[in-house]
This record gives sequence, structure tokens and C-alpha cells, in this order.
Amino acid sequence: MPVCCGNFIALRSVPQFTSQLAVPMAPCFAYVTCPNRDAAEQLARELLTRRLIACANLIDSMTSLYWWEGEIRQDRETALILKTREELLPELIDSIRKLHAYNCPCVAAWPITAGNPDFLRWMETETATPRDITR
Repeated sequence: MPVCCGNFIALRSVPQFTSQLAVPMAPCFAYVTCPNRDAAEQLARELLTRRLIACANLIDSMTSLYWWEGEIRQDRETALILKTREELLPELIDSIRKLHAYNCPCVAAWPITAGNPDFLRWMETETATPRDITR
């Protein structure tokens, strides 16, 4: 059941907000759809193990309507909202594309422009720095 609900879309972070929070990184969310809960949980656990994300929220049993191969389709999917840093997005996207069941997985990202400074620092602490990542 291949689904392509979109390619990677990255919005640039707004540095003045994150610098006001005294957080020296650009936090962001990444949104990914998966064919079911098991696939979403497996993907999230692998991304956590690689420290590409600090947290994953699984949103079960959503209905997706989309165009695929010239027709409108409807499927049940599980969405992931991943908490990460902008500098990790290239590795995160590459990992998702390699691990995902779909041949064109939806991966979209947007910046966190404000938030609880303690939470944002926690996100930074719980994710790898790019130099820590080994393929």
C-alpha cells in the first residue's frame, strides 16, 4: 500500500524566537504517516535509538484520502509527530526513507518558534549532534 502524501517540506526556523528562549538550537517538529501502529512504533523506536528524535507521538487510526497512481484512495494510517532539531533533519529524512514501508513516505517539518525553554533544552539534550551520528 504505497502512499505519497508529500515530499519533505522544511520551513526555516525563526532564530529570533529561539534565541529569546536562550536555546542555541533550532527545534522543530516532523510529521510522518505510517501504514499502521506497529510500523509507526517500530520506526519511532529506531529513530529514538539513533537519537535523531527526542520524542514521538503516535496518532492512531486516522483516515487519509489521497491521489495515488491516477486515482483517489482512502486508507487508515498512523501519524507520527516527531520532536527533533533542524540540523538533524537531513539524517532523519534519509533514515525514514530507508526504513519506511512506503516508497514515497510523507515527511514534512516545521519550526518550533516558541515554547517552554526547559522542554526545548530537553529536546536538545536527548538528540544527537550531527557529529555523533554514525551511519
